[in-house]
Amino acid sequence: MKLTAYRDRRNDPDKDLGRHHALDIFRIVAMLTESERDEVLERVRRFSENAQVRSCSQWVRSDFAHTTSEGMLAMRAHPLWNQDPHMDLFLETLNELLP
Repeated sequence: MKLTAYRDRRNDPDKDLGRHHALDIFRIVAMLTESERDEVLERVRRFSENAQVRSCSQWVRSDFAHTTSEGMLAMRAHPLWNQDPHMDLFLETLNELLP
């Protein structure tokens, strides 16, 4: 849900360019337990042909692929961003969840 909210607001200056949605994606991934992560992986596999799942995977590949991708820059531009040292783990996990 947050990926689609980010997608819808990423170019909207009135909605802070989706920065808060991008930061929420980081928070959600950071709080996943191992069992939740496994459940997400299973659901993504099960619904891999779903248009919404494919769209979210596309947005991860385009805007959250590496530290200089647009979504990552939006997240880091949020006033509450605190230079988390786990950026590489976040990117690895998000890209594993939605390849």
